Amino acid sequence: MDSFDVTSTNVSLFMSLMGVGPCNSFAFAMPLLRRRYSPRAIASWSLLATAVLIVASAFAPTMMLEWCLILPISVTLAITYAALVILFTDLASQDTKGEIFGVTAAIKAFTFGMIAFAGGGMQTFDASVPLIASSS
Repeated sequence: MDSFDVTSTNVSLFMSLMGVGPCNSFAFAMPLLRRRYSPRAIASWSLLATAVLIVASAFAPTMMLEWCLILPISVTLAITYAALVILFTDLASQDTKGEIFGVTAAIKAFTFGMIAFAGGGMQTFDASVPLIASSS
């Protein structure tokens, strides 16, 4: 927080805004996208969009730009997750769909933990290193 001269209130509000993205994605964006595009196309384009937005965030010169980018980043990331889950479950038989959801949820929980751990370690080098690494 000292690196960016922000208060804990600002961080909380930023994280709250980031949490709004998946809500909008699952409630509005994915149903609209599913009507027109295949899950494979949605996953491809949302992965690309997420990477581009994260790179833009890594090099953002102001916090105002970070505030503008966080919602699109969280929306595209949630769209990617939903599209990948659809792709995985489409490959499974009816009997194994529950297992696919369970494994997917476990992998997501593990990766979110590892992202926080690795991101914290990478930030010791520079604040933008975790953002750059996450785009690849």
